[in-house]
Amino acid sequence: MGNPLPKGSEGSNPSPRMFLEVRSRETKLQGLNSEREEKLLMVDMDEWRSIDYKERLEKELKTLEKSKISKSNKKLILRYKNWRIADGVSFAGVNRELVSLRTL
Repeated sequence: MGNPLPKGSEGSNPSPRMFLEVRSRETKLQGLNSEREEKLLMVDMDEWRSIDYKERLEKELKTLEKSKISKSNKKLILRYKNWRIADGVSFAGVNRELVSLRTL
């Protein structure tokens, strides 16, 4: 039957030429007290995240605001956050960096 994947894309490190994308996924759930299975929702995989990193970043900013760090250092951390987001770093990455800077 042959391998459906292009050469070099096997394993956990796919070829950079491959563009695999999941647009949406249909989810079927069956309730504990239900005899029937119902289609409940369609999920847009570009929009849905199991962890809301933007919300985590907002919580970290509130924590930073309440912390005992000097005002000048808080200002520098916020400028750094803005620079990293403008540079295209993900909310998750920026959040990790801010947590590290706050706890130094």
